[in-house]
Amino acid sequence: VTSWGGNIIKGDDGLYHLWVSRMRDGEGLNSWTHDSQIDHAVAEDPMDVFDFAEVALSAEAHNASPLRARNGSYLIFHIGSGFLHHSETPNGPWLPLPGINCNNPAPMIHSNGSFFCGCNNGDFQIYR
Repeated sequence: VTSWGGNIIKGDDGLYHLWVSRMRDGEGLNSWTHDSQIDHAVAEDPMDVFDFAEVALSAEAHNASPLRARNGSYLIFHIGSGFLHHSETPNGPWLPLPGINCNNPAPMIHSNGSFFCGCNNGDFQIYR
């Protein structure tokens, strides 16, 4: 299995939820542009083994950056189709949010709760 990255959020259920990019067909990291999907896995302890839960976002989705919104919903910023998805639970369903075209998103949360997203679309831009 070839995977990339991985980010964790502790859920209201007390479990640690991991979203990680995985190349579906085992072709290696060079296949990420067409073969990467985002898998969801859970563990009771972040230093323990994570168990696969489900495919959160199918290909093409890569480089997951999950965050919690102020209303408690979950957001996944990512490279690929849609670039931003949301769900009321860490288990989905994940629904696309309309937005800008963003390559390699770098989400940020301001202390006032506002979301910003840095995008590398040839030049680095920040959107709010």
